Amino acid sequence: KARASSGKRQRVQPVVEEREEAEEEEEEIFRVDWVRDFRAAGENDPMDERRVLQEDKYRIRWINYGLEDDSWEPLDCLDAPPWTYAWGCDMPEKFQADRDAWKTELARTSKRDLAFFEGGEELSIKRE
Repeated sequence: KARASSGKRQRVQPVVEEREEAEEEEEEIFRVDWVRDFRAAGENDPMDERRVLQEDKYRIRWINYGLEDDSWEPLDCLDAPPWTYAWGCDMPEKFQADRDAWKTELARTSKRDLAFFEGGEELSIKRE
């Protein structure tokens, strides 16, 4: 006996496809590991030496990524204040006073939080 059909066919999609689509939509989160280099506004653009930077740029090493994934980014890409990161170059002077105040506050509140400072001076971290 033939079944009567309404003429409409409903396609059932597998659950696996829905999970794959959800995974594709998830945005990858990048976390800053340390600051490798710095270029100030007015200096040549590290990506195109013919252009002049309109804003400061920081060469970032990302956590769980290597040298080939380093990128030049603006200040707002940092997860925390710039003076809290290790620097592979001289930290810009504009952050020095904030870093010094931060170190003083850390020293006042918790000596163990200063484990990466030696004799009151920041350890030089130059990683590749």
